[in-house]
Amino acid sequence: MIICLKIKKLYPLSSLNLLKINYMKKLNKKYADLLRQASVATGRKEAINLLHQAAKLQTKFEENSKL
Repeated sequence: MIICLKIKKLYPLSSLNLLKINYMKKLNKKYADLLRQASVATGRKEAINLLHQAAKLQTKFEENSKL
């Protein structure tokens, strides 16, 4: 059993991997959606804001892939 710090419950290793995979899928979908929104954004500030949000998600994705 491994303790997941974010959820604070005991999970077998396979369940922990499934949780991580689902989390990564959500991050990837959100990232793709933000890039799509930035490509059709009308204003400069709006596009830059969306790109910054996408960059933050990308760093989260990279941090989680290292673990």
